[in-house]
Amino acid sequence: SSCHINVRHTSSPEKITAGYISCDIRPYIPNPVRCFKCQRFGHTKTACRGSSALCPRCSEPGHEETICQNPEKCFNCKGNHASYSKTCPKWKIEKEIQSVKVTRNISIQEARKIVHDRTPKTNHSYSAALKTIKNPDTPLEPIQTPTDTIVPKSSTSAAKNEETITVKLSDWLALLKAHKLSLEKEKINDKKQNFTNRLLKTSGQRKTTQILRGKTQM
Repeated sequence: SSCHINVRHTSSPEKITAGYISCDIRPYIPNPVRCFKCQRFGHTKTACRGSSALCPRCSEPGHEETICQNPEKCFNCKGNHASYSKTCPKWKIEKEIQSVKVTRNISIQEARKIVHDRTPKTNHSYSAALKTIKNPDTPLEPIQTPTDTIVPKSSTSAAKNEETITVKLSDWLALLKAHKLSLEKEKINDKKQNFTNRLLKTSGQRKTTQILRGKTQM
């Protein structure tokens, strides 16, 4: 089981003690905020300025999801899934924005800019669009949709000032756990070595004492 704890500090501790039990702490990444009226991300139903409510299943107005028989269509990415689906590329980008906001302790606007800057984009020039219109037989290039793999945006000036490394939260926690186990093993080995040294030292002192006693008796 887990619970949410609000920490009034710039950084959160790795562990807390509750009832003589040491509990691990990890950052909570909330799901993206989606409007139940217009199905867009970034605001709630009470703050929505849309004129009509849309069905979250087919993105069409005039009916509720419970009676909808239309094929699924996402309002945000136009894919063949409901607007609330977690497989939506737009939902994954919004989730990544929330993760950057929490882990870096920055505003949602700053996190959105960071994620959008490092998300790969397909460049379609105006001249290429005109050629496509003049030659309708020319096949259109497939539009790339963002996936889980995030490629940093190449920039010479940005590389000189700062290097940004993106690590998944699960991988980061696994690294912390492995580092903790390594430290614990080192402590155990040090204790064993100290205990062995003490035994050797004690046995050596006993042998020396026995030899001295034998000489005095002679």
